[in-house]
Amino acid sequence: MTGKFNGLWKLKSNENADELMARLGTNAWLRKIANLMDFKVKLSIQDNGFYTCKSITRVRNFKTCCRMGIWFDEECLDGRRTKSIIKYEDGMLIQIQKWKGKQTYTTAIINDNDEMVAVIKYEDIVCRRTFKRLRDKIAIEDNPGSAV
Repeated sequence: MTGKFNGLWKLKSNENADELMARLGTNAWLRKIANLMDFKVKLSIQDNGFYTCKSITRVRNFKTCCRMGIWFDEECLDGRRTKSIIKYEDGMLIQIQKWKGKQTYTTAIINDNDEMVAVIKYEDIVCRRTFKRLRDKIAIEDNPGSAV
């Protein structure tokens, strides 16, 4: 069932993103750039549990690869270094990021309109990001975990 997340996604709406980034400590200049970016995400989740997420912007591309269900070290787009886990439960992708006694909790679902809706919670802030699917299939060669 995780394959339903596979594809290329374009950010359609980003509610409370600026508030979230400010609370996370992202400086005003980076927040302004982030809010103006044409942001796309390319997801690939293989049957063997290998997860790849490529964040694509005009300014910087970023890639996260891991085995689902296993904690890993992550460097975030905003510069935070976290211990993170990505897992699939009850039809949702779940990501937990922990750093310096703090934590974000993100859930993502595919809604009835074939949009990916990600909800990021940090302290009392809730950010809702909605993505439109641009393309379904991701080539296996795009995912370095295919050989694992």
